[in-house]
Amino acid sequence: MHHPPVGQRTKFLHIGAGPLTVKVLLADDHEVVRTGLKSILSGTEIEVIGEATTGEETVSMAIQLNPDVVLLD
Repeated sequence: MHHPPVGQRTKFLHIGAGPLTVKVLLADDHEVVRTGLKSILSGTEIEVIGEATTGEETVSMAIQLNPDVVLLD
């Protein structure tokens, strides 16, 4: 699978196409931080699609899950 270089990915937002969900990958080595962020984001248009605890795990999950945003500590 080919991935364009960072900064060259383009996403298009289609107005009126229904609710927009932002897919987020959380990366923090402290479980309490990840749990708190998930709690804050629950019930919003932001969907936590994964959690990572190390840099290596974050990179692997980002490639696999293709999030819109990676929130890093």
